[in-house]
Amino acid sequence: MDKYVLFIIDECTFCSQAVLLLEKESKSYKVVDLTDTLSTRAQIKMALNWTTFPIILSRDGKDLKLVGGYTELKEVIG
Repeated sequence: MDKYVLFIIDECTFCSQAVLLLEKESKSYKVVDLTDTLSTRAQIKMALNWTTFPIILSRDGKDLKLVGGYTELKEVIG
């Protein structure tokens, strides 16, 4: 099971950097591309109270926890 879930959009520098960081650190992740789903994008942003992309979640068993964006991911991974 993937440790991280990334909600991303096209042409997002921080989205690309988050993927590269997870690959560099050999962390498992799943990417959910929301580029073409504006209504879903808005719903996820509202539900998680996060306004920018990427939106990164970490998985602990069946639980998902909001990490934040790229900057917060860097802090968590070290």
